[in-house]
Amino acid sequence: EPLVIPEITQFLQTCVSRGKASDINLSFNTNLTILKDEVLELWKNFKSVKLMISIDGTERVNDYIRFPAKSKTIDENLKKLALYADSINFNCSIIMTVQIYNIFDIPSFLRKVQSYNNPVLKHDFKFNILENPSCYSICALPKKTRDDLIEVFQDLIVTYYEEDNFMVMNEIRSLINHLKSQD
Repeated sequence: EPLVIPEITQFLQTCVSRGKASDINLSFNTNLTILKDEVLELWKNFKSVKLMISIDGTERVNDYIRFPAKSKTIDENLKKLALYADSINFNCSIIMTVQIYNIFDIPSFLRKVQSYNNPVLKHDFKFNILENPSCYSICALPKKTRDDLIEVFQDLIVTYYEEDNFMVMNEIRSLINHLKSQD
């Protein structure tokens, strides 16, 4: 988790103090369990800040997969990001690593992401499909279960089509194609 590393904050301070920050685009992969006000204040000085936020499901699912992470803390930090939406040039994405522990949670999780109504998220959402260890891969699911999931996800595509959310639609299509390719 990069936002825990003290040297990251020192690096940001150095960029700001040397007057170079406004020329730098930052990029972080984070689970957003840590978000210090000091870092947010420093980010104001940078050209842009890209955050790829790893969240693997609704509260219970994410807290189980990413123990000891707490979804409540992540939600609070997402709200904190929203407070800085006007002063930091954010480009944020939620990245969900899809596996057998969370594939059934995807419809609920997508609704949760929509409910954030967070200006920094802009409905940018990506699936990262876990392959290894193979026992956690969605490919390990029985064919009947995969077929049932394909039906659920096809219904989701209709929902997101009606909302003009093509980014999420494309991610769901990719997931369907992956499930189909395992036959």
